Amino acid sequence: MLPPLSWVALFFISGLVLAEYSHTPLSASVTIMAVTAVTWVVLSFIRKSHLWVVRKNQFIGLSPALILFSFLTGVLRYQITNSPLSQDNLAYYNDTGVVTITGEIYGFPDRRDTFQLLTVRIDQLSSPNVGFSSLPVSGQVIIRTGIEYPWNYGDSIQITGRLDTPSDEEDFSYRDYLARRYIGSSLYYPELVLISREGGSPITRWIFILRDRGLATLEKLYPMPESALLSGILLGVDSGIPEDIQNSFRATGTTHIIAISGFNISILAALLSSIFYRICGARKGALATVIALLFYVILTGASPSVIRAAIMGSLGLFASLVGRRQTGLNTA
Repeated sequence: MLPPLSWVALFFISGLVLAEYSHTPLSASVTIMAVTAVTWVVLSFIRKSHLWVVRKNQFIGLSPALILFSFLTGVLRYQITNSPLSQDNLAYYNDTGVVTITGEIYGFPDRRDTFQLLTVRIDQLSSPNVGFSSLPVSGQVIIRTGIEYPWNYGDSIQITGRLDTPSDEEDFSYRDYLARRYIGSSLYYPELVLISREGGSPITRWIFILRDRGLATLEKLYPMPESALLSGILLGVDSGIPEDIQNSFRATGTTHIIAISGFNISILAALLSSIFYRICGARKGALATVIALLFYVILTGASPSVIRAAIMGSLGLFASLVGRRQTGLNTA
């Protein structure tokens, strides 16, 4: 029999799948979820029962309200992610001609041999094509620009160019790839003007400076392509790996070696916990390990796979403190 958490995840995924083919209004889903949650809590207090159905210290099923709540959460998650664009969303103005936008570089600039990619959080837009001079907007855009100027995290910039919808080809959807990072627009070689420097979080900026120094140190210590491989394995920067080597990793099914995910986090968590446990004890050592993992997540760019792996690694550390054993179906 599946453990309770697996059932919750299964119904959540079912809600995601059904929402793609249904047309239930977002307000209706929120109302049903609220009524279900209130009913569930009230009945639990009245009957003095648990959220799980338990008999002789063994799980034999789930509360129907919990099943419905998990399912509706999946529906709501899909609807929020795919809600229609409003006029205060940057992607609403894709493919409308030349616009001028201002924002702040968010994330680590992805520097390649002939260009660099910048992720920018936008706060203002102006365009004569849509009939206004200035409008507050929100959203993220990815910008491809040259390597002549070294842009950095926290730089506030003004951008003038054609705001495009990312491509959606049959063999690869760049639009879906960016959407998973909450980016809905792209700009190719626009005009960039620096407004100010050293914005954003001072801690994040310091971590990115440390990352730059780490990349420079690896390039000094090792020749290519060894330095590029180590940059991908240790720091999550795989842009310098030659194309033929990347194709070889794909052909042999070993790309996970250079992609930071659960494998890397597991090794790092085991190493750090063994050190911190001896220095600080079990509880403080687990907390110190989680803080170190958070630092590493930011250092490597905080991609979804790294965040997910760090969350699971942190939960595993605290579960070991309370004597809970891992279950493969829950951690898959």
